[in-house]
Amino acid sequence: MSRLSIFLSYKSEDAVAVRMIAELLKAQNIDVWFAEYRIHPKDRAVFQDKIDAAIGNCTHGICFTNDRYAASTYCGREIEQLLARLSADNILEIGFPEEENTHRRYPALSDCPRLAVAVSGSSGGTDALPESDAKRILHFIEEHIQTELVEEVGSVPDYEKRVQDKVQGVVYSIDAAGWMLNKPSLWLKLYTWGQARTRYERTLPDGARIWGHLMVGKQDVSRAPPLHVGDSDDRDYYEAALAFASSYYAQHGQHCLGTHLLFANGYSHPAFTTVQRHATPAFLRGADVFMRLYSIVLPGRRPGSRNIEYAFFFFFRGHFFTFERHAHLMDRLVLSLRQQR
Repeated sequence: MSRLSIFLSYKSEDAVAVRMIAELLKAQNIDVWFAEYRIHPKDRAVFQDKIDAAIGNCTHGICFTNDRYAASTYCGREIEQLLARLSADNILEIGFPEEENTHRRYPALSDCPRLAVAVSGSSGGTDALPESDAKRILHFIEEHIQTELVEEVGSVPDYEKRVQDKVQGVVYSIDAAGWMLNKPSLWLKLYTWGQARTRYERTLPDGARIWGHLMVGKQDVSRAPPLHVGDSDDRDYYEAALAFASSYYAQHGQHCLGTHLLFANGYSHPAFTTVQRHATPAFLRGADVFMRLYSIVLPGRRPGSRNIEYAFFFFFRGHFFTFERHAHLMDRLVLSLRQQR
């Protein structure tokens, strides 16, 4: 019997919600082909070849469909290949939300198992899923791939705790429910040239911690290759993010595990998951330090002024499965950012 291998097909505007499902599956040692973790910076030139090869080797496909999925040339190529080589029972469709254009273009998909999820989001992108919907999706997948899954999702508070700050004349707020907030230490302020605004920490059920800080300031336009506010083509933007990861993390001695895409406040934004390995007893116990950096860049206060960058740094020491199971908590915090003009 071949090893279970699941290919995820989705439109990039839905990457946050799909990433949550991918990470919850990966945390259970399921072989999931999710582009953000499988396309590495060095793979930019063979981006499509890697996708085609993954479809050719998968045992199951999960398509996260909606009308924008149906309109995508790249998604169309993926679903056509999946339908050509897998049986209907091995292709699962999750409506994000349930819309019919995909079935009009690919009627064979109607024979596949289907689940509808009423997702929410703003600015054209899908947010991280509510705990109940994530569990529904895991249960649906479990039923059809005949593999027992643990439907465990990092708990999310059912209340809002919005905190507000102001920098360089721009007012912004974040929903920090579930996080403990502190002012940055003097050392952190000096280290970040005064750009560190908030320190935050969250203790997980097993006692592990996620901690980090937020830096806010004018975008550093000297970095190369640059990521520009308003770049609209998601494939081109993602390849630019891969190029940035290739140059930036090689200089800082970190290994980039994943390059991610978010849609927030009407724009595309990158995030990066990296690992910093240390030759210490903690490393010998498997306690590497994992990081996720989000770069949210929004227009400045006035037309023609420099963009404002909100750089969220998260750190976690422990096993990557634990990091993946709770990564959506970081996504939620970042996507709660609201900037007032």
